[in-house]
Amino acid sequence: MNDPKVRSFICRKYGYIISRASVIDIMSEYLDHYVNSTIEKVEQKDFDNVKKVLSYTCGMAPFMPKDGVFGWTFSLPFEKKKIFSSLNKEEGTYVCRTHKWEPDKHEKTPRVALQMLSGKQNINRVSLVDIDTDHKTDNVIEKLMERYFGIEEKVNVFTMFRDDFLYILKPFPSCSKDIFNDVSQKLKDDPGKIAERLETLEDFNFRFFCGCSSEKISRLFSGLKEDDKDFLFQKDDTVTAECPRCGKKYTFKRDDI
Repeated sequence: MNDPKVRSFICRKYGYIISRASVIDIMSEYLDHYVNSTIEKVEQKDFDNVKKVLSYTCGMAPFMPKDGVFGWTFSLPFEKKKIFSSLNKEEGTYVCRTHKWEPDKHEKTPRVALQMLSGKQNINRVSLVDIDTDHKTDNVIEKLMERYFGIEEKVNVFTMFRDDFLYILKPFPSCSKDIFNDVSQKLKDDPGKIAERLETLEDFNFRFFCGCSSEKISRLFSGLKEDDKDFLFQKDDTVTAECPRCGKKYTFKRDDI
């Protein structure tokens, strides 16, 4: 199994970066963890959206602070699903999972929420972006990301899936509109050719890893009173808790908590 690979190429003269993420490797890591385990049943119809969320998550690494942590939550009311994905750039780890979700009557539009954290740059903020539509939309993940880039980052961004790779082109302020449009077209025509001509900025290798543990999950019960423990264990001598990030289940006896 190959780890997800992301390579960034920079053009310092004209001011832009191209990120290339290996979609197929990222997806295979996810499928091994979820489809072939008892943690969560992932339906095949969800694969395309999950693949895109994973790709954007890792593909954004070149634009993150070195200690940055990003957490994405895509809410898809027409599929009755949420897709959560987070990336820890400093540790080189990512996690992703889907959730069944019953939206209420006010939650009719697809939405993406992004939390960004960085201790060194003192960043801790949440952004919310949605698509103003009350019917099922094709390419909903791409449309949400396009809207996020335009509204939250206030920059034109070109993205494209081609041959099991995601390409993200982001300009610096020094990059002219004509150059951006020209590079976007060249990426459409031959993405490999334009990348070969640029300087390699960084390479990333990520691994699928949440960071949860039995000790961390058991802390959820640390404040329980004895009466609450009696209630938890009144029908069984064990209790099971699930990690909210990766879905891994932990079983505890009363003495464990």
